Amino acid sequence: MNHYTRISGLRIFGARVYAHWSVLVAGLFVLIKSSGTVVMALVSIAAYFGMILLHEAGHAYFAKRQRLDRISIKLSAVHGVCTFEEPEYAEQDYVVAWGGIFAQLVVAVPLVVANAIFGLGNVDPFGPIIAILGYYSLLIVAFNLIPAPGLDGAKAWPLVPLLWRRWRAKTFSPAKRRRGKMRALK
Repeated sequence: MNHYTRISGLRIFGARVYAHWSVLVAGLFVLIKSSGTVVMALVSIAAYFGMILLHEAGHAYFAKRQRLDRISIKLSAVHGVCTFEEPEYAEQDYVVAWGGIFAQLVVAVPLVVANAIFGLGNVDPFGPIIAILGYYSLLIVAFNLIPAPGLDGAKAWPLVPLLWRRWRAKTFSPAKRRRGKMRALK
């Protein structure tokens, strides 16, 4: 089944947001199977789907920065998809691929550091937030950077050599070398 429902009134960086029926089923499953309190289960569900939404919002933001029309963000129980107009240049696609990774890192790294310093993961309701939006999110980032079709790494990594070539051309251009010569004093 491929049924998505629009979350009316919700747009993230211009993209309409849709939820797959599996989001509701997964949320209900966690709620029913929760051995803790209902509040902790709800926090866990919100953190998990918040992580997926954060990743896709990162793609939408970077698509916006590349001046690409954002069409939709679709969430399901195990992943999300951000659709946007076809990029004019491959570089735009590479940059947008890094968007989801960057968004997750911006949230995960401070959470992990705060937990290491203050031990917030031991305080309710921060435990699931730190675990999911912090540690689990870092694991998902690492997995997503695998350069395999269907993962962001397939489109993200080609940006690195492109930027390297640009930096080398700019840094070591003949005009730069002439300006950088020093005169010897006699």
